[in-house]
Amino acid sequence: MEFLESNLKFTFDDNSWSDLIQYDKTTDCRNLQHAISGTKAVDFIGVLQKHTLTLSLFEVKNFREHRIENKARVNNGELIEEFAQKVRDTMAGIVGGAQNSSHLKVTWKKYIKLLSGEEVHVVCWIEEDRRPNYSSVYKNRHKAKASGLVQEIKRKLSWLTTKVMVADTANNPYKDTLQVSFINADPV
Repeated sequence: MEFLESNLKFTFDDNSWSDLIQYDKTTDCRNLQHAISGTKAVDFIGVLQKHTLTLSLFEVKNFREHRIENKARVNNGELIEEFAQKVRDTMAGIVGGAQNSSHLKVTWKKYIKLLSGEEVHVVCWIEEDRRPNYSSVYKNRHKAKASGLVQEIKRKLSWLTTKVMVADTANNPYKDTLQVSFINADPV
């Protein structure tokens, strides 16, 4: 299955992923956002079928060529807060969908079952500009920044899970089951 988001193409392996939805595009999500102003939503939800079933929530941010205007959002914690709110509101949407959906009720109920007994992964997919030579110093700085983001997001989402990842095309935690590529542009 493929999803397009933020000028990126996410191709999920059909043998490894099931019950994939582009959550923020579903009727149930739009109904919730209409009913409660300010409701936020993650981009994708799916079930990874490896050794166990893992509910995975993805939020995608592509800051390539927009680093300067997003620098403050990343550095002052606004991005972390927004991400945590999206996960929280999505959890409410899953519960509401399992109760009242006329569109994806079976999927929402499967998600609820996974929430009650299996792991939940949350992935903040952030693409940023890369220097052409991508030196080891830059790689180490990028890893340290991602680690700091992970720790802050884990703190915000400790009520749900500690399985939090900050990813990008160079650091894809699902590289065997998920391919991500840029649309209409070569990565810098």
